[in-house]
Amino acid sequence: MTPKLKTPSYLAFLGRISPEKRLDRAIHIAERCGLPIKIAAKVDVADLGYFRNGIRPLLEKKHVEFIGEISDAEKSDFLSGAIALIGQNPSAS
Repeated sequence: MTPKLKTPSYLAFLGRISPEKRLDRAIHIAERCGLPIKIAAKVDVADLGYFRNGIRPLLEKKHVEFIGEISDAEKSDFLSGAIALIGQNPSAS
């Protein structure tokens, strides 16, 4: 991935939507910071209930943009516009 020259303007969440990744927390942090958040993430079948009940209502907030799953080729552009990548890495806990 090669970074692109962009002015960072949002927080980014990249990965998959699951309870252990704490997208809900990332959305609330962005809101408290007064920053938009863009979410490039997939939802596995095993996490559909969590997505429908815990995350989908949060996507209605005006500072949230849900992009969905992106390809490896799109990741550089997505991350180049981000102030920071936000989310929890469960293996780092």
